[in-house]
Amino acid sequence: MLKKKSQIQVLSFDIFRTLVDLDSRAPMVYERIHGKKGTRLQIRRFWSDIGMLYRIELNKSLSQNIYEGFAPIFVRVMGWIQKKYSLSGSAHQFTDILMDEEKKALLFPDALETVSVLSKKYSICLVSDTDPEMVTSILPKIPVKKLFLSCDYQAYKEDSKNTLFQAVLDDYKIDPSHIMHIGDSYSDVFGSKRANMNSIWINRYMPWLRWKHADIKPDYTISSLYRLTMFL
Repeated sequence: MLKKKSQIQVLSFDIFRTLVDLDSRAPMVYERIHGKKGTRLQIRRFWSDIGMLYRIELNKSLSQNIYEGFAPIFVRVMGWIQKKYSLSGSAHQFTDILMDEEKKALLFPDALETVSVLSKKYSICLVSDTDPEMVTSILPKIPVKKLFLSCDYQAYKEDSKNTLFQAVLDDYKIDPSHIMHIGDSYSDVFGSKRANMNSIWINRYMPWLRWKHADIKPDYTISSLYRLTMFL
């Protein structure tokens, strides 16, 4: 259950699919890898396959309690993609394309306005699973200086020690009930709730879809960051 807004002091934001529209690059990833434009359905299936395989490979790293960044995970994912779609080219080439397009992703229309408005009332930080090359062109566009990135802490959001979210607590030195984390993934909800923070799941792409994980649940669900400004 969300704490009263008067108790919230810190807002923690995920980056990709929360502030940055990563999925908008799917058509270009498809075109550059396949060498031709895809239909909406083809692109959706292709992008969904990448997402599903990414989750599988990330879980392997988590189960072994190792941090290897994201490029090696993407290489394995793209190896599966290359075989499944019988593509010409290598997994490394496809990974370079994927990461290059990620750098070109733009902020959602509601991102800057929301961060700007809320930064007048709350301390704001970014907590994200990312490699440095994935965010070098994105971070200068986001007016937030305090960062907790997996590449800096050598830990994923779901690691066994809850390293990233614990780093947030160690830095702000306040009770976790005064922190609210906003993110789009299971990792966001799992990590923040495990740290006893408030957690908001932002479900931008399929607002009709309900949270499906029984082990842990967000305190609240939104489909736009504008909704955040309404109750904070």
